Amino acid sequence: MKIKTISKIVFSFFLIVFCASLVMPIIVNGASLTANNLLDPATIGKSGLTTNQTPLETIIMNIIKVVLGFLGIIAVIIVIIGGFKWMTSGGAEEKTTDARKLIIAGLVGLIIVLIAYTVVNFVLDLTLNTNNGIMKNT
Repeated sequence: MKIKTISKIVFSFFLIVFCASLVMPIIVNGASLTANNLLDPATIGKSGLTTNQTPLETIIMNIIKVVLGFLGIIAVIIVIIGGFKWMTSGGAEEKTTDARKLIIAGLVGLIIVLIAYTVVNFVLDLTLNTNNGIMKNT
């Protein structure tokens, strides 16, 4: 009972730190903006926003790569959790079977993420390097 409570507290702490690390850059950049310098070009440059427009295909490609990266991290974490459960099972057949299932599920997920990343990268490279259906000579 006590171990579950401690693990919940540790998980909550890491979840809060992770969420704070995502929000903190926005707060820091937003704190320097006021009504007077909001549209100042120097302020726009500091915020990471530029007047140059990024093509939509590039934005979509970056979003998909980030999402697949997070899914890959989750798959690796599942494999690590399965390994930890296996190590702490103490030889109990039921616990090792559950741990083996976790490891297999994590590895299958990782393979699916890698294949999806390869397919998305190939298709987007193909579409970005075409001009009205005709391949560019590069």
